[in-house]
Amino acid sequence: MRGGIVRQAVQRYFIFASGYTIIHFEKEGTMLTILIVDDEKLERNGIKFLLKREKEEFRILEAANGKDALGVLASNHVDILFSDIKMPYMSGLELVRQVR
Repeated sequence: MRGGIVRQAVQRYFIFASGYTIIHFEKEGTMLTILIVDDEKLERNGIKFLLKREKEEFRILEAANGKDALGVLASNHVDILFSDIKMPYMSGLELVRQVR
């Protein structure tokens, strides 16, 4: 199952990181689109690195904060959203409230 691969990558990463909110919308048969939201570029790169190690290819989008993420979500279909919780302008928790 495709979602299992993503969950494994997430579990490996989140053993070492905390303060993230994950929303997962599973979809079979097409490339998954993942949005990574974090004000720290290094953190976004770390998640991208782990995802690129997987056998599957993902379309990966990025945003530096919750407000930027809303813009990305308005113009793109996203299957999985990784969001830091503490960010400037809009927290990850507020982002999740607005996305749901």
